[in-house]
Amino acid sequence: MILRLTIDGVARLDDARDFKRLHCEIDLPRQSLALAQTQLGPAARLDGADIAWIDVAWLRHQAPEPDASAWLAQLNQMLAKARPYGWVSEDGLHVKAHVVWPAASPSPLPISA
Repeated sequence: MILRLTIDGVARLDDARDFKRLHCEIDLPRQSLALAQTQLGPAARLDGADIAWIDVAWLRHQAPEPDASAWLAQLNQMLAKARPYGWVSEDGLHVKAHVVWPAASPSPLPISA
């Protein structure tokens, strides 16, 4: 499961049926931390550049319609498994995820005369 913040500033859930992993991918440059936080809106809050606390209510809102109850049950199981490792906030409102930023673009090669 991936919370993706697109270059256009849209937060969306990708791989919504993958309950074995959870992370946040931000398509903006790493230097755009403040902008990324603003654009994530209610989906998550960044804790530095490497950790995102994803809002559990936002995740629940992403449930696919045809099988929402089964999906929500799997989400609850994922959260229950993450809790003993400190990946769920004490109040249960957020789940911790690492942040993946785009790889730095390589420097252009010098043009030789």
